[in-house]
Amino acid sequence: MGKNPEMKDSTAKLLKKQKGKCALCSLNFLPGDILEIDHITPKQAGGHKYKDNLQVLHRHCHDVKTKIDLEIIRKYKSEREWYKTMKRFNQTTWEWIDDIPTITNGHGTHTEPD
Repeated sequence: MGKNPEMKDSTAKLLKKQKGKCALCSLNFLPGDILEIDHITPKQAGGHKYKDNLQVLHRHCHDVKTKIDLEIIRKYKSEREWYKTMKRFNQTTWEWIDDIPTITNGHGTHTEPD
C-alpha cells in the first residue's frame, strides 16, 4: 500500500497490517468506504492509547463494535466498583458492641461508614 495524501500514515500502517481488511467483518475495504480507527480494548475498560490497541473498521462495523464496547465498559466499571467496595469492606474491623455487629476503628471505638 502506497502513500495517499488523503490518508494519515498511521491509518495506512494499520491497513497494511490488516492486509486491507476490516478487523471486525474481515471484508476488504473498497474505494468510498468510510474507515474509522477503533480501540480494540476500549480506553474506558482499561485499554491503552498506543498503536497496538488500534484497528481500522468500516463505519458500520465500528457502530456494531461500539454497542459491544459499551457493555464491556459497563461490566468493567461495575467490577472495579465491586473490588473497591470489597477492599474497603475487608479493611473494616467489626466488633460486637451491645450485641450488635458494629464497624470500629480497631480500638473499640465506633466509626461511621463512608
